[in-house]
This record gives sequence, C-alpha cells and structure tokens, in this order.
Amino acid sequence: MSNPWILYAVCAVMLIIALAALLPTIFRAKEAETEDVRNARAESFVSEALRAEKAQLDSDHADGRLDQAHYDAMLADLRRRILEEQKPALNDEEKKLERVPLKVTRGELAAIVVALVTFVSVGSYWFLGAPEMLELAQAQKVLQGTASAESIEAYLEKAPKDGRAWVLLAHRKIDEGDFRTASRAYKAARDSSEKIARDPDVMLEYGAAVLTAKETELYADAYKALNEALVLKAGDPRAEQLALMGAVAMEDWSGAASLVRNMIQKMPPDSPDYMQAEQTLRMLESRAQSKAETKAKP
Repeated sequence: MSNPWILYAVCAVMLIIALAALLPTIFRAKEAETEDVRNARAESFVSEALRAEKAQLDSDHADGRLDQAHYDAMLADLRRRILEEQKPALNDEEKKLERVPLKVTRGELAAIVVALVTFVSVGSYWFLGAPEMLELAQAQKVLQGTASAESIEAYLEKAPKDGRAWVLLAHRKIDEGDFRTASRAYKAARDSSEKIARDPDVMLEYGAAVLTAKETELYADAYKALNEALVLKAGDPRAEQLALMGAVAMEDWSGAASLVRNMIQKMPPDSPDYMQAEQTLRMLESRAQSKAETKAKP
C-alpha cells in the first residue's frame, strides 16, 4: 500500500470512529424527545381533569349542593393534588435546563462531522505535504548535509547505495562520539561508491575512525585504505601518521619502520622529535627482526 492510500485509510478510520462516538448520542436525543412528548400529553390530560373537577365543585357550591365548609375542604384537597401533579413536572423542567438541547438534526450533525474530518484530513495533507514530497524534502536535506543522524539512517534504508549519505552519517556519528558506527558507515560508503572509495580524504577518515574505535575486524581493510591514501597524498604528515598507526595496529613492524625512516629524513637532526623518532625506529626494527626470525624458525 502506497503512502497516499495509508493517509486515506487513516482518514476513513477517523470518520468511522467519529460517527461511532456520535450515533449513540443522537439516538439518546431522539429517545429523550419522544419521552418529553409523552410526558407533555400526560400532564395535559391531568390538567384537564383537575380543571373539570374544579368546575364541578364551583357548580355544586353555587347550586347549594355543597355548603361553604365542605366546599372549602374539597377545594383545599384539589389544590393539594394540583401541586402534587405539578411537582414532577417542575423537576423535569429543572432536568431539561441541565441538559444541552440538540439544536441540529441527526443528518445535519452527521454532515458536520464528515465536513470536519474532511477539513482536518485535507488541511493536514496541505500543511504537511504529500508523503512523496516529504520524502523528497528529506532526501534534499541529506544531500545538502543538513539532516540529522536519525533522518540519514531513515533515508539510507531506502537508498542504501548512496555513498555520500553514508559519509554524512559517519560525520554525524563522529560528532556524537560513536566511532564504531562511524567506521562501519565509512566502510559502507566505500563499498557502495567507487568514487568515494578512491577519495583519499575518506580513506584517512575511515582509517582514523577504525583505529579510534579499535574495530579489529576492520583493521586490515582500514590499513589497506591508509596505504592507498599515503600513495595519493605523498608527503602529507597526517597520512604518514595514520599509516604508521595502522602499521602498528596490524603489527607490521617492517612497514612501520619504513614509515619512520621517511619521516626522520624531514626532521632537523638536533630536534627532540628527531631523537624520539630514532628511538622509535630502533624499537620497530628490533620487533621486525624478531618477527622475521620467528617466521624463519622451522
């Protein structure tokens, strides 16, 4: 199912939920109206009966069939009954005042709900944009280098061959101090793009991330990349230092010694760096010799 259809399905579910919530209220309102009609008819019938009884009392009193004392007693009883009949009606009126009357018909209410849900759905679609446009905007942020690490990872799930995005993710992870993920992101970038794989700066960044994270599984690949970068950037101090670190990590003592010899040639003989480099060179040559002798033993 495509993203637009997912949006439409969500809108349909919203509409169904809204109607399901409103229909019971609509039916209760209809039942309340029917009950009010029945109560009004009953009250009208009782009132007519009481008025007829009052008229009969007045007629009997006028004709002399009831003396004043009996007339007053029966009239008082009639008034009491009238008050008793009116008391439930007054209570019902108070309850009606507490209820909020339904000012629209059921059809009008349903139409309002449909219009409201449609307005919210269309408004969201207009404000947020189509799903395809959202993805395009996200991809543009990745290409511009302004996307977050989470956004880049989401983008790479759909475009795993985008080497530039992998490099950008590596940069984000380095900023976060996650060199392990950064080293693997550099590896993915080099694997997905030949152009990036030949970039000496990416080679150096890859090697530095692997060595910092101590990703032993990637040592060999990173060391190879550092040596390639050293060829492409001959004489670059950073390339020489990283290549030396890679050689030590791989225990390539001969390669490390060769790098130190080249570095010593650029140092003033009377400088502290020169003296320290000489000591390092002697140590590396000793280890290289020991390793060679160990291999030579049967």
